[in-house]
Amino acid sequence: MVTTSENVVNDTSLMDEPEDKKSVRQSASTVIRDDKLSEGSVEQLDEWNVATALMSIDANHPAHPHHWPKWKKWFVTITYTLLETYIIWSSTAVINFVSYFQEEWKCSSQAAYLVQSLFILGNACGPMILGPMSDIIGRKWVYVISILFYIIFQIPQALAYNLPMMAINSAIAGICGSAAVANVASSMCDVFTKETVGLGMAFFVWGANAGASIGSPIGEALAEKNWRWFYWMNMIVGGFLVIICFFVPETLPATNVMNYAKKLEQNNLQISTLAKAKSAVIRAKFALTMAARIFVTEPIVAALGLYNGFAYGINFLYLDGLFPVFKYNYNMSYMHANETFLNFLVGVTLVVMLQPLQDWLYRRDKKKNGGVDRPEARFLMSLVTVWFFPLGLFWFAFTSSGNISWVSPLIAGGFIAVGDPQLWLAMLNYVTDSYPSVAGSAVAAFTLPSFTLAAVLVHLGAIMFNNMTTTWAMATLGFISLSLVLLIYVIYFFGHILRKHSRLAITQEALAERNEKHVEV
Repeated sequence: MVTTSENVVNDTSLMDEPEDKKSVRQSASTVIRDDKLSEGSVEQLDEWNVATALMSIDANHPAHPHHWPKWKKWFVTITYTLLETYIIWSSTAVINFVSYFQEEWKCSSQAAYLVQSLFILGNACGPMILGPMSDIIGRKWVYVISILFYIIFQIPQALAYNLPMMAINSAIAGICGSAAVANVASSMCDVFTKETVGLGMAFFVWGANAGASIGSPIGEALAEKNWRWFYWMNMIVGGFLVIICFFVPETLPATNVMNYAKKLEQNNLQISTLAKAKSAVIRAKFALTMAARIFVTEPIVAALGLYNGFAYGINFLYLDGLFPVFKYNYNMSYMHANETFLNFLVGVTLVVMLQPLQDWLYRRDKKKNGGVDRPEARFLMSLVTVWFFPLGLFWFAFTSSGNISWVSPLIAGGFIAVGDPQLWLAMLNYVTDSYPSVAGSAVAAFTLPSFTLAAVLVHLGAIMFNNMTTTWAMATLGFISLSLVLLIYVIYFFGHILRKHSRLAITQEALAERNEKHVEV
């Protein structure tokens, strides 16, 4: 495609501008590079062309968030990490309320666990709309509005007078809160380059696991007074976080590029394409279908999502077994037994500390590959740490009978607390590296099977630990996790073959090949 000066900037005043200012303006105008834009796609955009347009935004554009100062990037990172921690702690806090639900509403444990599983299922379904929506209208207001509704739906949970009311509102709250579960990964991809996104994504994973880790002790502390206070507390904390979110800048590159162009009063083919992409009809079609299309048409995302679903579900099953082991086998108090969940906080903190090593391995792999990054290199450290998951489960299973010091199963849990988050981190980095332009949609497609399977396994865990000894229940999880290790090796060695057949997976090789076809003025 030949970009004429009329397409770039229709402003003769540029002739009198200094060269440095002119170069910035011209850099701003080369927003999109794609053959399809010259074929009338501005008039006939569909969801795939929108994705292509978003894919082609130039990371060198001066308005791109990659060029923000470090303090601004870390303000975004820390705020959204805290928001995610806040949402996730509800998924484990509610475990402590099950016995109270049974007593108050005369229901079975399986029925009471619906409050937890429907919340997790809401986390699975919400991103299917909120993820693509954030890819096209921006991240900030998706966060703010969805979290406001999350806060509102804490009220009917705090006032619930029967189980159906509690379960339904928990599901709705899960949908509303899912923006913080899925979209934070997209925001990290927005503001950090591929070379530096690892640490930002590590904080995202830290937030999720920290929430799950501290949720149970918080839930137990409040349940001893009145479990309803947990939901009132959620309202207060949520209100504080929403106020902070109002001051967080928009991170979506497309929105920042368009705002920059409007400021310079540019009106060219590329900007028109982005503006068309934000029209109401295209926006609705994109939001309603893109994540589902990615899940159906992108085998990498579906496979990793299913894997993570088993891993995440096994993690919940492990947490289900953690409490009875330390409560009954080691005669700990309810509160002390719940505090053993904090080993996950220690484990995921270690994952964050190890991330610079993974980043170094990633950069070394890029250098060996002629300066071209490979998304598969995100799994270099996982090729080792993935074994921590089955190791920790077997270790826990056969040392948690009460005949060996309680320190042993706690250390075993620490291995799980390193292996599981580190693997999740690698998968998220892989997905966002492969689908950077539609990261919100890709993470949503990845999240759907992850949280759906986790919701199902919440109920399976109750059955397992009621009908099996803790030793064999945990050992069963260990055997299942062994079969899952294979997928990581398959993706590492053969993922590049799958990406070649993708419409949306983008790599530097593909970008280089595409850009060779264009001549820019």
